[in-house]
Amino acid sequence: MKVKIKMAFIVLCYRETRDLIKLINNLKEHREELAIVIVNSYYDEATKAEFEKIANENNCDFLNIENKGYGYGNNRGMEYANEKYQYDFLCICNPDIVFENFPIDHLTKDLHGSIIAPSIITKNGKKQNPYYYFHVPLVDWLKYVGLTKNKKLAYYLGVAINKIFRITLDNLNFKAKVKVYACHGACFFIGNIAAKKLGLPFNEEMFLFHEEEHLARLTNKLSIPILYDKGIKVLHFEDGSSESIKDSTFKYMKQSYTEYYHFWRNRD
Repeated sequence: MKVKIKMAFIVLCYRETRDLIKLINNLKEHREELAIVIVNSYYDEATKAEFEKIANENNCDFLNIENKGYGYGNNRGMEYANEKYQYDFLCICNPDIVFENFPIDHLTKDLHGSIIAPSIITKNGKKQNPYYYFHVPLVDWLKYVGLTKNKKLAYYLGVAINKIFRITLDNLNFKAKVKVYACHGACFFIGNIAAKKLGLPFNEEMFLFHEEEHLARLTNKLSIPILYDKGIKVLHFEDGSSESIKDSTFKYMKQSYTEYYHFWRNRD
């Protein structure tokens, strides 16, 4: 028999443990309503043992998997949560976040068929949601050309177009909750009805980066709304530069975006 719970957290981890401990401590006040599934993308035995110890000491579930990226790891976490828990909402989140206000009161029964995107602010003050207010095929094409043809100007033009739309609509939007096209992958909530529709939503051929675009296309196809809720506030301890092309991450960005673009090119 599955365990009834308000919310199941899927926290995909790799190597670093300090952020995870901060997140668990941040959630302590609400632990009776939550399950936390720590998914360790295996690096070595020492870090595996450390993550397992944290899980045991904090009454968390522990799942050790091969390091095959964001999509693979979160799909395995969702599989585990779906088998063990009967939840109202599922939270997919990075370990390097904390909640300024916990969203239990915001996540009501009428949202079980939706994905809810919180307000996410990075350590240097950058807003990460909404990721896209709406789909702009030109932006997809510019990013694809930029990454596959090594034309950075095209890529950054795509980023800039989306940013202009986002800033403009942010200034015009006074609603507490608004429907958007895509949300940032650092933290979002999936209602249980939406989760059943989605199944295992992530493309496991995309190792890292651009998972947001794939999830947006999938939810749009399945008529699952993504709602941006300004009242749920999350701090994200990164610098917000995930859209910047860096030598260390370029191959992952190129591989993931190429897979995304080709996957959806003939599926709409």
